[in-house]
Amino acid sequence: MSFPAARRPLSSLLLAGAVAACSNQQLYTAVQERERQECAKLPQVQYEECMREIEGNYDDYAREREELKRDKRSGEPYQ
Repeated sequence: MSFPAARRPLSSLLLAGAVAACSNQQLYTAVQERERQECAKLPQVQYEECMREIEGNYDDYAREREELKRDKRSGEPYQ
């Protein structure tokens, strides 16, 4: 289904608003699902490596994100 050209800006604006309303965890989950779908398109060996690269949960992501923000504020390089 495609939108007429006149409605595309409106649909883009609505989509942007919907994305802005999502929580960080919802965005993280959506991105993870998209990555899993992309991994599924790969041959088995590459699939397994791809899945290992994206494994992790939101809590780990949030903790790492906070560490990066804290390090950036203090000027320390991330390790």
